[in-house]
Amino acid sequence: MTVAFVPCELDHLAGIIPPAEAGVEDTRHNVLGDPGAADLLRVYARALIVEGRPIAILGISPRWTAVCYAWAILTEEALVFHPLLVTRETHRLLRHAETSLGMRRIEASVKVGYGAGIRWIEALGFRLEGVMRNFGPGGVGDFALYARTVQ
Repeated sequence: MTVAFVPCELDHLAGIIPPAEAGVEDTRHNVLGDPGAADLLRVYARALIVEGRPIAILGISPRWTAVCYAWAILTEEALVFHPLLVTRETHRLLRHAETSLGMRRIEASVKVGYGAGIRWIEALGFRLEGVMRNFGPGGVGDFALYARTVQ
């Protein structure tokens, strides 16, 4: 079985986000419709490919100097069969952001009540900063804001 992380391409994103999935239509349109998205994905995101199929995408989105937002799109297959591989690559991506890209603050958010996501983000060294009310797609759902900072 071929399993590898590779620089992310638009096709990987299109292959992992179903077109009609609730709450991601705006993300699909915004990213796939942005002419600069392909370059940003190649530089700041990694796709986990298993037998030619994307099953996870990890990335960072620069906000401004020394601050970025970390994000992940994980399929059930990635969570069940490759959690250690995904976690190791996420650690590598975060260290790269801090050491090579000079990021001093990396933010991430997790849906309130999603225990597995909260445990994972905290294991990655993020600390809870607060709750963002009505932050989800369409202004529905509360999300916890986490940050990892370089002292």
